Amino acid sequence: MATKLYKQLLDNLTTAVMLIDDRFSLVYMNPAAEMLLEASERRLFHVPVRQWLMLGDEDWELLREALEHQRPFTKREAKVNSLSGHQFTVDYSVNPMLQQGESCFYWNCIPVTGGCVFPGRRAAQPARNID
Repeated sequence: MATKLYKQLLDNLTTAVMLIDDRFSLVYMNPAAEMLLEASERRLFHVPVRQWLMLGDEDWELLREALEHQRPFTKREAKVNSLSGHQFTVDYSVNPMLQQGESCFYWNCIPVTGGCVFPGRRAAQPARNID
């Protein structure tokens, strides 16, 4: 029951979430990530991430180091390309973890306000303080 609930929660987030294994292959992708990358989880499942996620060399090195040393990090205003060639700017966080004894990482990505956003969605509005 709990696993089903967690998947339902992840599937309903408006931020892109992916789980990527230690071989840099996709294990899970929520619908927001599918929209952002313009590809389905079914199509990309267990396909090496470098074949479909276009990041800079610095980003790949950060991902490798995060997984190797189990250190989370956040990257601001990263340039990412979708499979169809659309470039967009995002902030993303990577959190290494162990899943059933195997190393993997949780990748969470949000579009930068004013930049390109998920197809069909508006840019996120700045947070307001509630007094």
